Amino acid sequence: MHELPIPVDIGNDPKATEMVRLWLAHNRPNVALKLGLHAGSDNSSFDEREFWGILLSDIAHHVANGLDQRFGYDRKETMNEIIEVFVENASKSPPGVDGE
Repeated sequence: MHELPIPVDIGNDPKATEMVRLWLAHNRPNVALKLGLHAGSDNSSFDEREFWGILLSDIAHHVANGLDQRFGYDRKETMNEIIEVFVENASKSPPGVDGE
């Protein structure tokens, strides 16, 4: 197995929480999500949908920055491509998506 390292900057935050774990295995993505972050808290009415949109956007920006730094891809073009493909595929249910 080829795990990524835990980011150094989170080491001193006692509230740090892993939100997404994604593995490519058996020729498909395998995902574990931390949903209901505020369930059971004083903020249990918090609607996570906006949060997940922001999180996915942040991941896309990290990908665009990384592809620019590693391979010289233009960040803006990469973001446009990611957004285009995301919108195209978001309305489809990929095979094998059967849980959280």
